[in-house]
Amino acid sequence: MRRLADPGGEVIVERPVGFDEAERSYGCPIRQAPFPVELFTRVYADGLDAPHRAPAG
Repeated sequence: MRRLADPGGEVIVERPVGFDEAERSYGCPIRQAPFPVELFTRVYADGLDAPHRAPAG
């Protein structure tokens, strides 16, 4: 789990998952946030931060 804080000090919790060595990427679904979030996974790839929405279902 990774704990971050927004500018107001509110906690955001992400959980790294799905490491892909060939693509040099991994995802971090948000598990807890002070704002409504549903089916969102942030994908980190080769040093670039590229957010993607997880497929529904």
